[in-house]
Amino acid sequence: MPYFVSLVQYSTLLLMHVKAFTQIVQGKSVPACSTPTFVKGVCERASKSQVRGGPILILHFVCTGLNTRGGIPRLLNAALEEYYTEATLRYLEVVFDFGTQRKLRHWQAEAQRLATTIGEDTFQQKIFFISIHSEVTRGDLFAGKDKGGDDVAVLPKEVSV
Repeated sequence: MPYFVSLVQYSTLLLMHVKAFTQIVQGKSVPACSTPTFVKGVCERASKSQVRGGPILILHFVCTGLNTRGGIPRLLNAALEEYYTEATLRYLEVVFDFGTQRKLRHWQAEAQRLATTIGEDTFQQKIFFISIHSEVTRGDLFAGKDKGGDDVAVLPKEVSV
């Protein structure tokens, strides 16, 4: 019986692995790894650490519709919270959507307000992240949603240097 239980648990882990490590290729979810990836080890934290002083701003720009839970910007903020106060560490997540001209004008005004709020000299360290997704077949980056709620890709313009 213990062998059967272990086999069921191992099968469950393999199924979890297959669902966890997938990628989207031409609109279909496919395994990202050809064989299961096993990670062994112990997660340790230092008993003493030094963190560069000075206020830090983590500014995360997110294209509308993206889920940011578990993302690197939030993880970085969570790790630094132990060493900083609310006055010296600030995490801002700003959702952007400029899929229409009206939304673009609104975003430009919001960006001005954000720049004024943050201030130029308030934070000695500024860390910027941009989370965006792209059109599957061409790779064009999305700027937001159109009036119908569909994704709008930013089309590149030719630039002469």
